[in-house]
Amino acid sequence: MRAFSTAWIVLIWLCHPIHADAVSPVPDQSAGPPAEPHWELFLDDHILTRSTGFQRVVHQPKARGIVLEGTEAWEEPRGVTPLYVGSRKDGGYEMYYRGHGGIGPVTAYAVSDDGIHWEKP
Repeated sequence: MRAFSTAWIVLIWLCHPIHADAVSPVPDQSAGPPAEPHWELFLDDHILTRSTGFQRVVHQPKARGIVLEGTEAWEEPRGVTPLYVGSRKDGGYEMYYRGHGGIGPVTAYAVSDDGIHWEKP
């Protein structure tokens, strides 16, 4: 019975004349150009340059090799998977990673000063 009454409420709400006038699928073109601000769905390079003065420059990535190699018994033979990489208060970086070795998955910790060369304390 509740589903039947809910369906009637929804039907009355959809057919209500105020609701039909409030939501118009076609914008009114007789009013002239839209008032500011003009919202854009996609931000391309032209809009970013015009609105902020900045130009977007895309740099090509450089191959640096493997970030963290599996050297310990709990990391070999299947390697490691980074779980979290974040910055520390001293300006360095820390990483929690999962080692997939012969004894099963193990969570471990590594630190770095530059984010490229990692040490396992």
